[in-house]
Amino acid sequence: MNLNKIEQQSGLHYIERDNGAKLNIVMIHGFGANAMDLSFLADEADMPQANWFFPEGPFPTDAWGRAWFPIDFTFLEEAWSTGNLHAFAAVDPPGLKEAGDLISVFMQSLSLDPWNTVVGGFSQGAMLAMEAGCRLSVPPQGLLLFSPTLTSRSRRESDNFSTKIFLSHGREDMVLPFDLIAPLAELLRSRGAVLEEHFFSGGHTIPSQVLSAAAKFLID
Repeated sequence: MNLNKIEQQSGLHYIERDNGAKLNIVMIHGFGANAMDLSFLADEADMPQANWFFPEGPFPTDAWGRAWFPIDFTFLEEAWSTGNLHAFAAVDPPGLKEAGDLISVFMQSLSLDPWNTVVGGFSQGAMLAMEAGCRLSVPPQGLLLFSPTLTSRSRRESDNFSTKIFLSHGREDMVLPFDLIAPLAELLRSRGAVLEEHFFSGGHTIPSQVLSAAAKFLID
C-alpha cells in the first residue's frame, strides 16, 4: 500500500495517497479506529482513480484508537434497552460541531475543490461527513455515508445537502439503529439530496457488496 503518513495539517494527522487524479476522496474513520482503518478503500480494485485523504481523530480512546467527539454510551444503551431510539436522535452530540470545523479547515488547508471532492465516513465518521459536507462554500461532489445515524444537528434548516449521497446501513446494526435511517433519508431528500440507498442484512460494517456499489456510485 503506497500511502504517505503526513505528520500534521491544520492540527490533524492524516494519511494520503496522491495519485495525481482530478477526484479527491476524504474518508473519516469511526469511533475507536484511526486513520488506517478505512485506508484499504484506496486499494479496492473497483474504486476510481482518486487522491485519497484519511484524517485521524484528535481524541485517543485507547492505545491506538481515536475519536472525533465523545459518545455517551450509557445514554445510547438506555435508548436501546427502552426502545426510545428517537430520544438518542434528538440529542445534539457534544463536539460534533467542533469536529465539523476541523474537517472543513482541513479540506481548505489542502485546497480541495468541493466540486471535485467526495466526503465520506463510517459510523461516527459518516455523521461527521454530513456535518462537514454541508458547511462547504458549495456542496461537495458527493457524500459517502456508511452506517450513519440521525442527530438533532442533522435537522438544521440551514443545511444544504444538494448533492448526490450514497447511504448504506445494516438492518441488524446493534450499534447505530437502522430504525433511524428512514427519517434520516427523508430529511436528506428534503434538503436537496439525490439519494442512493443500500441496505443489507448485517450489522455495523461495510460488506463487499456495499463497497462495489459505492465504487459504481463514485464512477457514475
